[in-house]
Amino acid sequence: MPKKVYLMMAVAVAFGFMGGAFLTAVTMPGSNAFAQVSNTKTTKILHPAAIQTEQSEIQKEVQAKSFKLYNGSNKLIATLATSKDGLPELNFYDPRSNQTRLKLYLEDSFPKTKPNLIFYDDQGKQRVLLALNQANEGYLAFFDQTGNFRFRVFTDGPSSGGLAYTLQEDKFFSITCNPNTTDLVLQNGKGRRLIQPPANQSVVGY
Repeated sequence: MPKKVYLMMAVAVAFGFMGGAFLTAVTMPGSNAFAQVSNTKTTKILHPAAIQTEQSEIQKEVQAKSFKLYNGSNKLIATLATSKDGLPELNFYDPRSNQTRLKLYLEDSFPKTKPNLIFYDDQGKQRVLLALNQANEGYLAFFDQTGNFRFRVFTDGPSSGGLAYTLQEDKFFSITCNPNTTDLVLQNGKGRRLIQPPANQSVVGY
């Protein structure tokens, strides 16, 4: 066999020996190469059935005297607390102006309590009130910027009620109805005119 062939075989054996030695060094626990590999983090892939999730216990009751709700910018946007009369009161706030925009509460009006819903403008002034009166009848009122009544609609019973519109000059127009009469009232700053037609007749105002 030619010498060139012997030389190539010797080189191949030498490279094979060096490759085996390198792999042995990598896999031997005492080698430096193994220490470097062992320092790397390994990720274990588990079967979904082997993953145990812990479910937090749901509280059936939470007791407190007040609650405050903040948004993601740590601005107060709602509170739930008791009023000075010891009744519930829910407030919603505008986080930009810190003004109250909506209030839902119970009012202590002896001998009963009355539910009330108040709407506020962006200046924090009361503009609309929706409530029940002592007879558990509806009451809706609108206010101007000074806090004065502008328009009211109310009921006093199954067949009683009325509406009233007030101008800023103390002029107002109102119609009130009861089981026997219907009253139309027109009033201005100098006098008052009252029209009371017979029962069961309608009144039309222009």
